[in-house]
Amino acid sequence: MILGKPTWIVGWRKGTKCSIAITWNAEAGDYRAETFDSNTGMANAMHFVRSDGKEIVVGTNREIDEVAYYEFEE
Repeated sequence: MILGKPTWIVGWRKGTKCSIAITWNAEAGDYRAETFDSNTGMANAMHFVRSDGKEIVVGTNREIDEVAYYEFEE
């Protein structure tokens, strides 16, 4: 759950190397995919909520030797 919605974080290590968040929109009855980074090659991700309530995803962008920190907001 990210921002109160069922969410999948998906990354590609080839091609566009995009990282996307796929969410279920219950009101519309469909899925929404949003790219939040590209050319990074995310291999693994971890979600947590900071003590101030901010939604965070930490990702290992294997293809560029980087650990990235993403904040999600409405």
